[in-house]
Amino acid sequence: MKRIFVPVLFALIAAAPAMAQFGGMPSGFASYQSEEMQVAFYYPDGWYVVESDGNLAIVNREALIDQVNADQPDLQPGDTVVVVGVLPTMLLAMMGVPADDVSAIVNGMFENMISSSGGVENGEAQTHSYGDRAVASMLFDDSAEAFSGMIMVAHEQEEVIVFAVSLGFREDLLRERDDLARLVSTVEFTGDLSSLMGQ
Repeated sequence: MKRIFVPVLFALIAAAPAMAQFGGMPSGFASYQSEEMQVAFYYPDGWYVVESDGNLAIVNREALIDQVNADQPDLQPGDTVVVVGVLPTMLLAMMGVPADDVSAIVNGMFENMISSSGGVENGEAQTHSYGDRAVASMLFDDSAEAFSGMIMVAHEQEEVIVFAVSLGFREDLLRERDDLARLVSTVEFTGDLSSLMGQ
């Protein structure tokens, strides 16, 4: 788990403070705003937001809160951990990832950061639409782990993308895929590009 969870999920997360005026809350979702991470979003009602040490995660079981804080989640069937962040599109260009289409971004991020770690296979891409916002998701398996992962991206602004990486068992991620993509579709970066680049 450390191979994907620590370097990929937490290394990319960036942001800082402001107040959000974002769209209507989806049914069955709650709202959250992070001044430190400079994001606001809606997440499934009954889940838990874990924010510490510059990282932001959403978990579906209370016992996972302490495990995520200790960077050692012990995933069981039914568990889901989602790490959310924002990334300047100029960093995508530096990785050779086209930033004009969410499907191209998720494919590029998967190839550059996830599959290059070895043992990752079965990348299954899908695009989700919520009003005027598209989210691309890539579900993948890691041969070294019993659980699977899913990377999701959406354009938040022309120069900023929202990304999330979710970990859980394949059947759970497939069942929750739409709600997880909907969560990503609601993320609003409430800071400015200069503060994001300074992180």
